[in-house]
Parts: sequence; C-alpha cells; structure tokens
Amino acid sequence: MDDEAKWRIVDLSKRLHEKAPSREYANQKVALKEIARLPEFKEIVEILGSKVNRESLGEALNMVPGKGVEK
Repeated sequence: MDDEAKWRIVDLSKRLHEKAPSREYANQKVALKEIARLPEFKEIVEILGSKVNRESLGEALNMVPGKGVEK
C-alpha cells in the first residue's frame, strides 16, 4: 500500500475515533453497524477495498476462529 493511502487511513481513523459514539452497546454487532454508517469508515473500506486482494483477505479472515468473509 502506498504512503498516501496509509496516511489517509491514519487521518480517517483518528477522525473516526473522535466521532464514534462513546455510549455502551448491547453487543459488538450493534456498535459496528452504527460505526459503519459514518463517512470516515466508508472511506476506509473504499481505500482498503481498492488496495487489498479480496481473495487473500478472505483466506486471512478464515484463519481466525469463528470468523470469515460474509458472502
């Protein structure tokens, strides 16, 4: 990944951290759904989606117990 993309992700991550709600959630899924609506998160996903090989990502995620790529 090029340096420009890395620094953009760093900036977006900081902004996302500042904007993310600090309230308690019933579970992680609910919290992630709320964060996924933020434009900073959407841009991070877009950047990573354009830079990361989806097949390799799927293989890596499938190594994590109980996780995987949603179909």
